[in-house]
Amino acid sequence: MGFYMVLSRCLFTFALGAVLTPSVHAEPLVFEPCRMTLGAVSEDGQCATLRRPENPNQDDGPILELAVVKFPAKSPAREEDAFTIIQGGPGMSSIDLYLSRRASFESIRKTRDILLIDQRGTGRSNAFLCPMIENVVEMPTPSETKALAQDCLEAFEG
Repeated sequence: MGFYMVLSRCLFTFALGAVLTPSVHAEPLVFEPCRMTLGAVSEDGQCATLRRPENPNQDDGPILELAVVKFPAKSPAREEDAFTIIQGGPGMSSIDLYLSRRASFESIRKTRDILLIDQRGTGRSNAFLCPMIENVVEMPTPSETKALAQDCLEAFEG
């Protein structure tokens, strides 16, 4: 097994370990047929929603809903474990990354399911988007950038 495969498995396990750890809030994922679209690109997959507490130590707190998509392997002789992409962001969607670069993953998808999760505040998981500056002629100064970031934080409702 190559270095990058081992590294990706370790990162996947580390990144999702806390999210998938059983608790009173854990529910089984129920996948249903869906169509994912990004611009002119669309692909049929299987979608589910992973519901987890915003704060695992607070039973009555807000619940996060994370978008999960599985694109099944194309071969009936599929590998047991899925290939997972975690977008580095910040704020980027793993689902959109796959859709925009899906040709790059075709050889992997021959025998492995592709499992994608949009992390909290990204893509289809309650994306946290700040308004963009229109008609930028030059880059904002550090103080303007700070003011824009503050405006964005004040607009955030979660």
